[in-house]
Amino acid sequence: MMNKSGKRNHRAKDLITIGICTVIMKVLYLVVFMPFMPIISVTLPIVWGVCMLVSAPVYLLMTYKVAKRGTVLLFCTVMGLFNALMGYIILLPFMLMAGIICELIMWKQGSYRSFWRNTVTYSIYSALSLVGSYLPIYLYGNEYFAQAGFTGELAEVYSKYAMSPVWVSVAVIATMILAVIGCFIGRKLLKKHFIKSGIISASAVKGTL
Repeated sequence: MMNKSGKRNHRAKDLITIGICTVIMKVLYLVVFMPFMPIISVTLPIVWGVCMLVSAPVYLLMTYKVAKRGTVLLFCTVMGLFNALMGYIILLPFMLMAGIICELIMWKQGSYRSFWRNTVTYSIYSALSLVGSYLPIYLYGNEYFAQAGFTGELAEVYSKYAMSPVWVSVAVIATMILAVIGCFIGRKLLKKHFIKSGIISASAVKGTL
């Protein structure tokens, strides 16, 4: 009975960790995005990448701390539901797709302790979430803008980039590059702060960071 209870408590801690990290990352997206608003007409292709760079340490903290199959899928599902509640329902299938792909990459035992696999999955999540935000604009145009509440210059800027395969490609590549850079920064932070503070066990990540 004690073992079963202990397992349930451990699972509860994992869910709480994933939930908290998801909320933190969502808040970081909003905080990082806002300063770019006055110059969004020229910075839109890199804005999401900068968001991914800043939030990468939180993603690594989550995957290393939980380190169980299903972590990224659950994270992507919760993030997708967040977006759906905010009116961006179209992003949910992209989040689920990202989660499934990432879990296939992480299926091998111990993959959640691999910095490189975590980096690859984070870049995939970053790219698919970006594509998910552009695709409905490309498909539905003004109708999507009306539903999403985009008006005026913001709608024009999004339309300009979303309708251009070249700019979408630039944005995706920039996002993946910045996501990878963010993971390298996150690795340094994990070593310098989170392991020393005991948030992540040093023995659990020995030789993987």
